[in-house]
Amino acid sequence: MNSTQQLDGMPSELLKAIFGHFAEPQFKDLQTLDNWKQGYGSPWRECKNVLKSLRLVCRRFRDLTSPLLFSYLSISVEQSSVQRADKISRQPHLASCIRGVVIHTGLYDLRMVDSLDQHQNRVSSELANFLQPLLYNLPNMEYPEKSRERARLRAMHKNLEKLFGAWGQATRAPGSLLDLVLPDTGHKSDTRHLDALPHRKILEDGYKVFKECMAQARQYLKTGAFANDLVACLIRLPNLATVEMDAQRRAPIDPQGVLEGNDLEALAEFVESGLQGAWKAPDPFRDGHFAHIMTILPTKLYDAGIRLRTLRLSMFPFAAPHSLNTQNGTSDSHRSPDQEASMQSLADAFRTLESVTVNMYFETDPYWQEFADDYLCAVLGSPALHELEMFVPLPVQAFGGQALDTTAYRVGQLLSARSPGCLRRVHLRGLMLQEAILEGILIKCSHTWLDDVYLRDGLWANIVDKVMAARSLDKRLDRQEIHLSHVKGGEMGHILLVGQMTAAEEREYECLGYGGTEPVVLLMAEEYLRGGGTVERNPFREHKNNASYFRCRRPVVLS
Repeated sequence: MNSTQQLDGMPSELLKAIFGHFAEPQFKDLQTLDNWKQGYGSPWRECKNVLKSLRLVCRRFRDLTSPLLFSYLSISVEQSSVQRADKISRQPHLASCIRGVVIHTGLYDLRMVDSLDQHQNRVSSELANFLQPLLYNLPNMEYPEKSRERARLRAMHKNLEKLFGAWGQATRAPGSLLDLVLPDTGHKSDTRHLDALPHRKILEDGYKVFKECMAQARQYLKTGAFANDLVACLIRLPNLATVEMDAQRRAPIDPQGVLEGNDLEALAEFVESGLQGAWKAPDPFRDGHFAHIMTILPTKLYDAGIRLRTLRLSMFPFAAPHSLNTQNGTSDSHRSPDQEASMQSLADAFRTLESVTVNMYFETDPYWQEFADDYLCAVLGSPALHELEMFVPLPVQAFGGQALDTTAYRVGQLLSARSPGCLRRVHLRGLMLQEAILEGILIKCSHTWLDDVYLRDGLWANIVDKVMAARSLDKRLDRQEIHLSHVKGGEMGHILLVGQMTAAEEREYECLGYGGTEPVVLLMAEEYLRGGGTVERNPFREHKNNASYFRCRRPVVLS
């Protein structure tokens, strides 16, 4: 066969011949089509041979396109995971395709590792919690077109009951959701039955693997080998632009694949992996080592000529070491001998950051406060930063000077002092901010989400008026998107007041449109800022009723 066109050595005629077998003729009815399929010499009867050739083509096609099909590396605190990433980084044609790296930092508390019962309960609850929301729809699936979906959910529930029975657990608690949607047959599985033995063995063997992996991961981290191997691997990725650190142990496994087909291999992998979600509980051991990695990794990448564009930190150090000396009410702080120089190098490495996400799940211990402040200053110092997501825990109650010690206040102060000038998309949750910084963000950013943000001084009504005044001067600002959810301070609820409100005052306050989970005033404010015409006046001014209620109530001045 003479070929004039080739795809990496493969004749184009071969591709046409193979795929041409699937060009099916048109028939007027299904009976004629079936007769054609069964006829002697029909191409349909040669399907097996065609598929064999097609598999060869697809395998070759996969080899050709594999560098284009993935752009992220997933690395966990396991030698096997780092070795796989290292193998890819040593192949230039694959390393050049990597644009981002996800570093899974989940290390579990030793109490979770040392108990088989805890491990079993955790895995069981994850499977049950996945299935329960799906079972809500069972009563609404009586229609014929829903029969297949209903059968699928029933099969998944049956597999879950079988699994729980094999593990010697009660599948139903009194009054549980399962009792409402599926009748209890009263059948109790015998854990000694032969069908239960494979499931029990999977649980016991999976727990041993999980425990051994956790011990190896902690040792791998403790010796510093993980940090060294990680840096050596990532500096060989020339086009790396995104680094993400989350609190999961590894990429989560979908429970649906475990329950739907009763797949024992998938179940074994699910049990061995342990917790599927993020492990966000305090872990001083992990926090210390990953603070070191958070500092050296960006600087090493910068020295290797790699410029980061995106940084996502879904975990942040917050737990003080157990060995910390806190006598006489004083405590040490995390500060390395070359702290100032390392933070300056970090600021240089972060100058190219365009998108940043920082999620601080808990209040930062005083041990980590100086490190957190210096690190966030370096992040916010990027002149190219245009997208920022910052989530911090807003304290439930903080009166007067106590608010100055909270993470929400300190991070808010940092953002106010170093707010980048080119921010365009901002999502803030839990911060304490002043009127001036909120006004600037709402005016210059095209997309703004404020969740649980606390206005430390000023009024929300003033902010909205200034935003609308800026729009009247610049029509380009009309395309802004602003979302307000559970904002506090100013006229809204949870104000830091000198005096406590009585129950009657609280009820009056709520009647004015404030407090609650979804105040109407916020929905009206969004519509007013959107400029749709349905809300013509500033809703904060309308609902505030300033003369009758807010005349004598002044918020505490914190600075």
